[in-house]
Amino acid sequence: GSEKPGYFWSAYIPHCPKPAFALSPDGTQIVVLTPAEDGAYTLVSRRVGSALTVNRRLRAEQVRIPPASLEELRSAFVSNTGLQPGMRNAYRDMTFPTHYPPFRSVLLGDDGWIWIEQDLDPDTRRWLVLSPDAMPAFELVMPARVKLKVVSRDEIWAVVPDVDDLEHVMRYRVE
Repeated sequence: GSEKPGYFWSAYIPHCPKPAFALSPDGTQIVVLTPAEDGAYTLVSRRVGSALTVNRRLRAEQVRIPPASLEELRSAFVSNTGLQPGMRNAYRDMTFPTHYPPFRSVLLGDDGWIWIEQDLDPDTRRWLVLSPDAMPAFELVMPARVKLKVVSRDEIWAVVPDVDDLEHVMRYRVE
């Protein structure tokens, strides 16, 4: 085709599970989530100066991506004339995931509580909240427009847009 020799490009695969990590706001702890083939994922958490590493495998609800949605995505990429022909061909031939990833993101509080955003519904944000030893404690569901920024066991700081898309900082108590 018209592509230059040696030209490098990479393709974004929609809904492809990717590792995620978070640092606590005070920088003393890290948590890493790594997806597995079967919809489960591995959580590894380590606090600075501690010999203890938490390593836990968690199961996630597998939600099937509607085949019509995948074909709509494929058609949008293949018909995008702004992409190089090789990229369009790659999207045409690509195998897309059949299920949504087991998580969307992860946040970590100074108190060691781990908040895992699950990728289940475009209208809400469902958070699985784990204790510092990575044991499931509770779930919290928020509207999709509420973007959590700082979390702890009993308090959330979030950014919420109003009807004019002006963002406001909100504080919520968790009980």
